[in-house]
Amino acid sequence: AGGFGGGGVFALAISPGTSPDAAALAGTSSGIYTSNDRGVHWYQGNNGLPRLSVRSLAVAPNDPRILLAGTRFFEHKHFNANIPIEADGNLQLSKNGGQTWQVVIGLIDRVQQVAFSPDFANDRRAFAIAGIVGQDGYAHGGIYRSFDGGVNWEAVVSHAPCSALALSPNF
Repeated sequence: AGGFGGGGVFALAISPGTSPDAAALAGTSSGIYTSNDRGVHWYQGNNGLPRLSVRSLAVAPNDPRILLAGTRFFEHKHFNANIPIEADGNLQLSKNGGQTWQVVIGLIDRVQQVAFSPDFANDRRAFAIAGIVGQDGYAHGGIYRSFDGGVNWEAVVSHAPCSALALSPNF
């Protein structure tokens, strides 16, 4: 029987499968855990995930093998730094249901949320928001988007901290 290895749970995502044992994923301060039995047992899957504090998760609406994870290395921020540093997070992509992960955006200030377009099967769009305002007023972050299933990203809005993202079902 598997279980959580400690740490807080920051994000939950449910695969779009219709079977009663559809996968559930939990982003924790010790990585990503997956359950395939409605949350009875959980198993850690961090292969290739260099930053273990997972703050946001998303499952592609029509392909549960494609996942995004927004990560952080540490739980604190060097507030006086004016560029992303090693303590900041990154954006990870899995194309095999979380068995392995790859960095698709390196050093990004505090990924807050990730999401796939409701029509991901056709438009292959994904989104991420990030940011923080430091104690000295420095703001970093923005809105990022991908048009190719999460492999390549571009900044849509820069130098603006964002904390929430919502996509209309009619997007």
